Amino acid sequence: MNLQIRKALQRAKETQCRELLELLLEVQTPFRIIVINKGIEYTPQLPPYIMKNLRDEILIFDLAKYTLSTGQIVGRQLVFEAGFGRENVGAEVSIPLGRISTIYSFEVDASIFINPFSEEEPAETVSNPRLVLK
Repeated sequence: MNLQIRKALQRAKETQCRELLELLLEVQTPFRIIVINKGIEYTPQLPPYIMKNLRDEILIFDLAKYTLSTGQIVGRQLVFEAGFGRENVGAEVSIPLGRISTIYSFEVDASIFINPFSEEEPAETVSNPRLVLK
């Protein structure tokens, strides 16, 4: 596939992901995301005994109740607060939108978004992606 077309498609999938997440967050309906574990940030940094359990290539996050209520899109990231481990250690989680491979809606009991480009390096932001394809 032509690299320009691939990057344009990648940007389109990121836009679609953003729009679906904005809708889910606005109506506060619980959902699950499956993400590629690259570029995810935890603030403050989680203790080592928790981080060792977050080293898989693919991670799953369920956003419901408090976690869902804190969710927002900031730039090109999904940001939310979550608790980890038995002690429910709190951290703000920031996930690049381009690393979200699947969004699953509990409301419709189905995957509503699949991103075949989530393992690739994110496309650069272009003010008008339609201009890329000549």
